[in-house]
Amino acid sequence: TRAVIETENFSYEDEIGIFALNEEGTAYSKESMNMTGMYVGDNQWNIDPELFLTEQKAVIYAYYPYSSSNQAPATVNVNIMPNYHKTIKGQIDYLYGQGEADAAYPEANITFNHALARVTFLIKKEETDAGKGILSKIILRNTSNNTVIATSGTMDIRTGEITPKTNEDAAITLTGDYELNSNKE
Repeated sequence: TRAVIETENFSYEDEIGIFALNEEGTAYSKESMNMTGMYVGDNQWNIDPELFLTEQKAVIYAYYPYSSSNQAPATVNVNIMPNYHKTIKGQIDYLYGQGEADAAYPEANITFNHALARVTFLIKKEETDAGKGILSKIILRNTSNNTVIATSGTMDIRTGEITPKTNEDAAITLTGDYELNSNKE
């Protein structure tokens, strides 16, 4: 029997990583660590390699985006640098979740959680500004004696806890030519 994961929020060919563990917390089978789940539409996923379920319960941990470099559910790599993920423009939204499955109930219903917080800036030009109001760069940078920005780390997808890799010189830079407006909204 194969495990099936259903969703309504992924796009065609999106890939998630899947770890299937037994109730003791070790690998469910020889091939059950960091399997690829590719969304193929109609709430269906292709899992590679296939996971064959027995009467023993499998605890299924999943994360997004998939990376072949991840070896364990406690140390899934996280990198929040813009454009780090070549297929995504801007920052990726890291997700994690879990479910259960066995031969009698092969569908692991997984509700994904967001691992990161979202920071939004609303920047407007003054109505009296005669210029075009072109914003070319935004930099989030560490300041002395304050909290350090971490741009990478590892996530335990069993809990959602992220352990940052601290870098005293870390900065997040977004570049482009954004024309500001002066709406009062």
